[in-house]
Amino acid sequence: MGFFRVASMALVALVAVTIRFVGAQPSPSTDGTLEPHESGIEVVLASIEKIDATCIFRKDKQMLRNIAQAESNNGDKNSVTSSVGGIWRVSQSVFAATKSASLSVYFSRFPGAFGINWNTATWQDLDKPLYSALAARLAIALQQQEFLNTPTSLDGKLPWSVTAQSAIWKAAFQKPESASALQSLYVAAVQLIRSAGTASDICATRGVWKLPLSWTCPQHRARQLQPDEGVRQDRRQQFRSRSGAESVRGGPFDSVVRPIIKLNDYSNKNSLINAISAIPYTGGGTETAAGLNALRAVVFAPGNGVRAGRAKMAIVLTDGASNSPAQTTAAASAIHANKDITVLSVGIGAGVIHSSYATELGLIASDPKCQNLYQLQEFHDLVQAFALEIQQRTCDATAQLVVESIVTDGHGSQNLPTPVSVTLKPDGVYFTCVPIQRDAFTSLVVTGREGSAYVYVSLRVRKPSASQNDFNHRISAGKRETIKFTPQMIAYYAPDSVGTARVCMGMHNKVGARSSGAFSADVNVVGGVFKACGDVVNIGSANQPVDIPGPGYYQGVAIGYPKDLRCQWKIRGPPNHYLLIEFSYFNVTGYDLNLASRELSGCSEDADRLDISSLTAGRSGEETAVVCANRKRSSTSMYPSFESSGSTSTITFLTTKDAEPGYGFNMIITALPETKHAV
Repeated sequence: MGFFRVASMALVALVAVTIRFVGAQPSPSTDGTLEPHESGIEVVLASIEKIDATCIFRKDKQMLRNIAQAESNNGDKNSVTSSVGGIWRVSQSVFAATKSASLSVYFSRFPGAFGINWNTATWQDLDKPLYSALAARLAIALQQQEFLNTPTSLDGKLPWSVTAQSAIWKAAFQKPESASALQSLYVAAVQLIRSAGTASDICATRGVWKLPLSWTCPQHRARQLQPDEGVRQDRRQQFRSRSGAESVRGGPFDSVVRPIIKLNDYSNKNSLINAISAIPYTGGGTETAAGLNALRAVVFAPGNGVRAGRAKMAIVLTDGASNSPAQTTAAASAIHANKDITVLSVGIGAGVIHSSYATELGLIASDPKCQNLYQLQEFHDLVQAFALEIQQRTCDATAQLVVESIVTDGHGSQNLPTPVSVTLKPDGVYFTCVPIQRDAFTSLVVTGREGSAYVYVSLRVRKPSASQNDFNHRISAGKRETIKFTPQMIAYYAPDSVGTARVCMGMHNKVGARSSGAFSADVNVVGGVFKACGDVVNIGSANQPVDIPGPGYYQGVAIGYPKDLRCQWKIRGPPNHYLLIEFSYFNVTGYDLNLASRELSGCSEDADRLDISSLTAGRSGEETAVVCANRKRSSTSMYPSFESSGSTSTITFLTTKDAEPGYGFNMIITALPETKHAV
């Protein structure tokens, strides 16, 4: 009679992390903006990001960020208490004024946007960063009477001038200090934001090429632009994208668009600044349409330095309408159709100040236009708070990734697609988003190469961070993290998504996170296309382990398998040999715990399972082991192995129709001489 027995336990040599989502109760999301007494630059920026994303208010021109620095050093834990109105230190009297009926045009939208009823909010609620930020923004809107329905710039009534902003801060927050004292404090706060940090190349590590308006790019900080770097004192009239494309027309503007600076022309800041300063000013009109077409077809071309997995951002500056509005509209539409280039449209001067987005300037800007269209009163605004605005937008830009397909054809695994490589200097960040189908099979795979960093993932927010995320994990060199986005997971975290959901990831190489050096990782977003699975595997040599990956396991990466699957492998070894069947990875029905045969603990009705048969010619006996995932964690970290009674075995993998699937498995099968077979 044949037999099939459990052999000695095999140690698993696997350095991988999978984020699981099983059972009825998923892990709650992290949202520090609603946690009392949370503080720091990350929660400040997360609160501002939340407000900006709704487009309830017009642009705050960096005032919320500057005031948080000036009032409480971004909520320094020693200064934020329940008696000061949170990070923004909004007093009780100022908070009471924010409930004015004239502001209901704003706070009536808070329940839908934030789940907050401002009428019932209390001053004590300002301990929560988002509440404090909303109170500060309402106070500014009240002081400036932004609620009045009068013709105005799409940018709103707030100025870009830092000194003018300090006066608004004094009035809106009812500050008793002198105007000059507050101005000095406000300017010092802005200078601190801009000057803190010295790494001049972090913008590049964040995945964004530097704007020709030169600056440094440390985490959440910026350096003040000098007039000769950003505006050129002659106040030249020119179209220039952040990639260095310049549009010129008529007379000295000879209607020829030519890339002046390619993305891969310069590798250091000084040479780039010198090249920008050397761009000739020729005067003339504005051939914006040709410039936009060149931007799309030439400037953002791989041969000119564009890198995979990096954000593409263009900044269009103009002080007048284009020469050919219809062609400009068509050129802008062509850029927006691709959706991977973000265009910031910047109008300078009275000639381009409008109160409707249905203008040329608005059509050039990417969606959402409330965030990507800017209107400056004069060229000098470029070196005011606007410099910090663009600094932050480019340094924290979000890259767009696409889902790469891996096809299972029944003959083993296929290599993962070429990954996007990300390198972060200390305190650097990287953001990326990818659209995924709700009912498709998609996994995010991050493989650490050097150093360590934190990875934040969300289906709700565009820039996941320590303050806002659905999943988070620390990843280091040699460690791989795989997140499989199941329909159940998407339905929980993004219930309002229809057809397509947006998954975003943030990486932060935090200084002091057990590493102060550089961090690098490879990123893949993959989807499985399952044409077939299973195979006939002939093992011709003894003592030579053969890897047989199951569905969902590719080149050492477990990305998951679909429901309702049946795969079968027929394993044939040499005559007079038996088969040693081991597992280097096993995760089915969402569990990555120890294997359990039917003889050991049994399998639940809803478990995906492997049926392993031992068949030997000339013998009448047949024994089958049913292998599944044990939901009870064992004290051992090893998977059991199995031995066949002869040189052949049939292994069948069955998945259920209803349970959430797991990540896959990898078998290692070795043919061994019968003389070594322990009966």
